[in-house]
Amino acid sequence: MKDSTKNKKQLSDENIRLRNQIAELEKKLADSIHTGNENKQSANLALIENKQTIQSIFEQSTDGILLINEEGIIIGWNKGLEKITKIGREEVFGRSCIDVQNRLLPDNLNPDEKCDIFTSKINQYQNTGQINWQTQYSDTEIKNSHGEIVYIQQYLHPFITPKGVTFVIIIRDVTEKKLSELALHEREKQFRTVLQNMPVMMCANNKSGVFLVWNTECERVTGYSSDEIVGKANIANILYPTKEHREYIIKQRSKKAPDFRDWEIQIKTKTGETKTVLWSNFTENFPIPGWESWGIGIDITELKKAENAQKVSEERLRKIIDLIPHYIYARDEDGNVLLANKASANAFGTTPIKIIGKNIRDFIDDKEYADRILQIDKELIENKKTLHSEIQSSTDRDGITREFEITKIPCDFPGFERKSILGISIDVTERQRVEEALRENEEKYRALFETSRDALGFATPGGTILDVNQAWLDIFGYTRDETIGHNISMIYLDPESRSSLKQELEEKGYIKDYEVKYRTKSGKILDCVVTANVRYDDEGNILYWQTNTRDITEHKHMESQLIQAQKMESIGRLAGGIAHDFNNLLTVIIGRAELALVYLKSDNPMYVSINEIKTTADRAAALVRQLLAFSRRQIIKPQIINLNALLLDMDDMLYHLLNKNIKLIYEPAKKIWTVKADQSQIEQIVTNLIVNARDAMPDGGTITIETANKHLGSGKFDNQLNVKPGDYVMLSIRDTGTGMDEEILSHIFEPFFTTKDIGKGTGLGLSTCYGIIQQNEGHIEVFSEPRKGTTINVYFPKNNDIPEDAPKLQKKTTVNRKFNCSVR
Repeated sequence: MKDSTKNKKQLSDENIRLRNQIAELEKKLADSIHTGNENKQSANLALIENKQTIQSIFEQSTDGILLINEEGIIIGWNKGLEKITKIGREEVFGRSCIDVQNRLLPDNLNPDEKCDIFTSKINQYQNTGQINWQTQYSDTEIKNSHGEIVYIQQYLHPFITPKGVTFVIIIRDVTEKKLSELALHEREKQFRTVLQNMPVMMCANNKSGVFLVWNTECERVTGYSSDEIVGKANIANILYPTKEHREYIIKQRSKKAPDFRDWEIQIKTKTGETKTVLWSNFTENFPIPGWESWGIGIDITELKKAENAQKVSEERLRKIIDLIPHYIYARDEDGNVLLANKASANAFGTTPIKIIGKNIRDFIDDKEYADRILQIDKELIENKKTLHSEIQSSTDRDGITREFEITKIPCDFPGFERKSILGISIDVTERQRVEEALRENEEKYRALFETSRDALGFATPGGTILDVNQAWLDIFGYTRDETIGHNISMIYLDPESRSSLKQELEEKGYIKDYEVKYRTKSGKILDCVVTANVRYDDEGNILYWQTNTRDITEHKHMESQLIQAQKMESIGRLAGGIAHDFNNLLTVIIGRAELALVYLKSDNPMYVSINEIKTTADRAAALVRQLLAFSRRQIIKPQIINLNALLLDMDDMLYHLLNKNIKLIYEPAKKIWTVKADQSQIEQIVTNLIVNARDAMPDGGTITIETANKHLGSGKFDNQLNVKPGDYVMLSIRDTGTGMDEEILSHIFEPFFTTKDIGKGTGLGLSTCYGIIQQNEGHIEVFSEPRKGTTINVYFPKNNDIPEDAPKLQKKTTVNRKFNCSVR
């Protein structure tokens, strides 16, 4: 390593000197051969002496010396080479130079590179017999036996000896130098990378003004690429927009000490745009040779624009503040005024210029009031708290007490180091008077709003609910939290109806008694009428909708009942009139037939025909009685009846009416009230209802007969027509049959309406029941859904004329071949 600093020329000179010595020895050896035997002994001694000298040079050289014969066999390997390769000569002596070379070369070299170092000339000689006798020089890297990379310089020179050609290869360890060069190169590479990617402009030039560096930020700001600038001088003509500016820049740079800091300069970009750059220039203390001056710059174009805009904004803000009628001010913790608008200065009979810089004690006569203000300001500043809209009273110059809404916040006022406070005082004297009046009106409005029986509400055009009254919540079943802020569409049964309502409302600006169906939270469907109008702002934009919704569900139900009652009443009158007249005709027919049968013997051919006339007339009379019952013209014989006892008496008859796959269950009340009615009519009602229930269960099922005491007059019966409040006895018959839909339910009490097959029903069963119940001042209600069975509840008025006196119904269970009947 000691001679690693020798340059290439020194090493070459040393090789030439060694070669000359060897040549001189060869010449002497040849001379000694020609002089004869007499000089042979002295020549041998001289040769031995020269060989010893060469061997000493060979062994003591700090460079590695490698000797290879023309067959490529290593015949010399000095200590210097041992030190470089960490391989002893005994390991390589007599071995092929190619094997040793492959052992020394790093793994990262490809096979071609491994064969093209010190063996290339040997291969050339072996293949062609030709050789270049000039010294060959090359640089490479090897791997010593310890696995360490060593950078070497090698010099190859061929020598011709009596035994053939010997290749002398001198190898010098230049690792330290190589590593230093690599480190320097890497540092320069990194430095240039940093310069290129610095977030500020960076450039440098030499003494002649030629630019050497032009980084990426320079390219971005100016639009000129590095190729357009580097290597060129006098770029001032390119970069600076005016002749005066260019001359000034050139003059500054021509001075002996042109260093300057933070200089704002104007440059012209490639696109012609003018930009402002904050520039600093330096001429000393830079480690790159050839750099005469260098500089860095920051593009502050946008910053300057922002500063100018801020100045304009501040001026505009000052004008705006002066136009504000409220008192705006700022002062430090000692009460010195830092800011005051015209309104606040006018309050003290002066101008902002005269008041700024003075202490509030100088223009507030009430010193205690001034000290109280300062104390509040200091506490706010020290505690870093904000005073939010506090109302304070103050007396103006005219002695009038006024109310002010004061807001104060601690702040760092620009241009002042001391802590300060910014405040605004708003004269709210008149506003409070107006607010008080509005509050009273609001209370009146809110009282009307909340006590209205109609659902009142406000909503945006998009449907967001803004406010509703209690009636709205009660009608639709939602809480206030579930309503406010939610969309009104949640109560609409049909979205299309909302679209139609919205369209008409927006076209007209109002709607009146608009019918729509709503759904409550529980799922109940309501019929409602809506009256609404639209509220607009000054520009004609819709602010909100104001709606008044009235629930007319019960009204429509009552109306429907009234129409049904009127219809049934009309049908009853018609049926009664026809039945009455028809009954008179049947009386004549039956009477004549009976008289004829009296005079005719049974074997008379006319007897059978007249008897058939009488039988048919009797059947017609039965139909007439049903029509008379429906029209409430049937003659009845009221008596006190216990429904439980009556049902018990009908048990055998009902047994014969039912099929064997139908189960009949009784659920009688324990202490049933009595009713006053015609027993035959009650039996007729039970029979008709049981038969209808049976026919609704062709595949079998269950019929339940229940009795109970009921009080009508509250809850769900309030909306029923012709139902007088009071006590009633309920007879309920439930089946598990096919049920009915709403269309069938609307016609079931009409005479001759039936869903049964032809010949299986007259359609007078339920109409007869209806007439009997109405004649007894009772009430009937039907509940049915398809495939969910039917429940019919009949209500008879409680008997209040005489004390209850009826037999008690005992528990009875009857099991027979047709059905199971449990009475309990």
